[in-house]
Amino acid sequence: MIVLDTNVVSEAMKPEPNPAVRSWLNAQVAETLYLSNVMLAEMLFGIAALPDGRRKQH
Repeated sequence: MIVLDTNVVSEAMKPEPNPAVRSWLNAQVAETLYLSNVMLAEMLFGIAALPDGRRKQH
């Protein structure tokens, strides 16, 4: 079991993620990757804090 941190998920969502992060994620078995409620709340908070234009683009 691997619980992903907010910075890893955020990096993976970028149009051009860091190659090391992408490579590491691709090497993992998907069924072993988990998200926590805290990470989800942090992501939602970050999205809500973006200006309207940025939120609409992503």
